[in-house]
Amino acid sequence: MKKVISRFWTGLMAVLTVISMMAIEVFAAGIDDLPNVTEYAENADSAGYLIETLDDLAYVAANKTSFRTGKTLYLTNDLNVPAAAEDTENKYQSIHDMSGLLASIDGQGHTISGLSLTASWLGNYATTGFIKNLIFSNCHITQAGWNTGLLISQYAKTDLTFENITMIGCSASKGSSNGLGLLIGQVSGTNAKVTLKNIRIENCVLNRDTADNSAFLVGTFGTWNNPTETFDVDGIYMINNEITGTANGQKTGRGILFGEVTGTGSIKNVAVYNTAVSKDADATVTNSLGIVVGGTKNNVSTLTVENVMAYNNGENFTRIVHATAGNAKISVQKVYSDATHLVTGSVTNVTNDAPYTEAQFKSGKAAYDANAAIVETSLRTWEMAVNATYPTLGTGLPVAVIFQSENYSKTLYTNTSGTLIGLDDELLNAAVWEKTVTAETVFTADEIINEKIIEDLPGDADGDGALTTADATLLLQHLVGKLELEVADADVNGDGIITIYDAVLLLQMLA
Repeated sequence: MKKVISRFWTGLMAVLTVISMMAIEVFAAGIDDLPNVTEYAENADSAGYLIETLDDLAYVAANKTSFRTGKTLYLTNDLNVPAAAEDTENKYQSIHDMSGLLASIDGQGHTISGLSLTASWLGNYATTGFIKNLIFSNCHITQAGWNTGLLISQYAKTDLTFENITMIGCSASKGSSNGLGLLIGQVSGTNAKVTLKNIRIENCVLNRDTADNSAFLVGTFGTWNNPTETFDVDGIYMINNEITGTANGQKTGRGILFGEVTGTGSIKNVAVYNTAVSKDADATVTNSLGIVVGGTKNNVSTLTVENVMAYNNGENFTRIVHATAGNAKISVQKVYSDATHLVTGSVTNVTNDAPYTEAQFKSGKAAYDANAAIVETSLRTWEMAVNATYPTLGTGLPVAVIFQSENYSKTLYTNTSGTLIGLDDELLNAAVWEKTVTAETVFTADEIINEKIIEDLPGDADGDGALTTADATLLLQHLVGKLELEVADADVNGDGIITIYDAVLLLQMLA
């Protein structure tokens, strides 16, 4: 009986060991262990697939219905889609049309470039999913008709997330009709929800001609009557973009972030700089332009805008939000901008404060730029702010601190606690500063810290502006030949040479 029990326990332990090893193996498995997309037939139950080459992406384009809701495509390399003239075997032209794909996409920080579209890349994207950690470079769409977006034409489902998306050198163009956006043409559907987090748009062009409801993020958001759509926008950084085209007549809903909004949502932590607007692009639509939102179109719309930096965005973009519905609820708070108005239009239910002063803006803008720097990670993705935090504007902080000497000048900015961002030994050792600064020093106002002016002091061998035992030590080391001092630094008695008498005189002075 004992032998049976012993064998039982031995067998059980062996089984448990195998199970444990399997569990460890499963736990240790990562993205790199996923099958390639071309292995779909053998791994149909896999939660994700690797896209390693253009051939893989072309395989997805040819088998879009296989990669359905709940699956995720992971890029492992940068992919440059060739133009038709270069693709002599027509191997990759299908990549320009991924409409019908239902899987989510995780770019892992890689880049897709070279898309040349006449219809939105993912079409209507009729699924719940996400697109994240992806850079689009040199991608363009030109399309006539309704709802044009470089990535998605219209979204009508319950949950879509764009996160850590960068667009560089891209464009979207249409001649007329509604809904033009670099990301999405229109969001419209019962309880549709869109989340946009950490989106960077740089050196991109929006050519909207006579199109209504157009902007870089979303052209038209929500249905006009009884909208149920919602959005959550957190972390947008836009710089050096351009709006072109001729506006014939009073076109509506023309914004830089959102065109027309008829839903409910929050937009916060936004920086928009240097949007070039051609002279005729919006010359006749000054009553329907907004930096954040070009128009709120429904009385039940609820819009919250907070923590916005906006500067140099075209002479006609003089307001943050333009409202065209009298009972829409709009709150605009904490804005640094050269815009002259926060909210304009036929709206009465508004909560807002005044834009901050030019001095506050200059200080806040630079600090916001510093916090919005691209952060390299293992996935090569970026976050809008260092350590995923944002500078809270409107507190009197951040402020600027300038360190300057005859041959050195550097400006640092504080965080919202008043301590300096980027203080390092190089700066601290660049000169003898008139104020001692550490990582714990708190600044509450802009300040200039100059190099300490040190008068010539006979015997001041180390040049710190004071006579100390350290100077005597250096002088004695000079006398025994261990180092060489300049006469001007150690000639205490002024006879033009350094001798033992200088050392004796200096020690007497220190006694």
